[in-house]
Amino acid sequence: MSKDNPAGAKQINPSGRDPVKYIVNERSLIGHTILEAGAEVMYDGLPSENLTPTCDVGKARAAEYAATNAERVKRMIADTPASPTAGAIDPQMFAAAVAKAVAEANAEFMTRMESAIAALQPVAQGEGEAAEAAKAAVADLAVAAGKTKAKPATGTLA
Repeated sequence: MSKDNPAGAKQINPSGRDPVKYIVNERSLIGHTILEAGAEVMYDGLPSENLTPTCDVGKARAAEYAATNAERVKRMIADTPASPTAGAIDPQMFAAAVAKAVAEANAEFMTRMESAIAALQPVAQGEGEAAEAAKAAVADLAVAAGKTKAKPATGTLA
């Protein structure tokens, strides 16, 4: 305990400002330390809703956080393509954005599957253990790529 921290509260000082005392409202990770609800913490940052200020400086920092967070949320909404200016996500725009992302991922997957099948087919045409393994791999890839519902017996795609 020191004269600046007579209660012996855990001190967290990431910003370099003078820390002030807060009460932790809920189990929280603060400055790489997990603190339980009710704990006292000396913190120099801007407190979010998980900390209750115990002095005027802490209350001012909480107000600063609320203002800067509101501005940050407003910018995030404005920067989100699937967000109208009203501030709520338009479900149709969101669904369209998700559908586009899924279609792009599926197209990339299909390209990779087709490349893998093409690379394995020459080996599958041969004889021996490697050919049998390649035939099985081609069959599995064809099923995964949706090219066939049943595994082809020959290792080639019709």
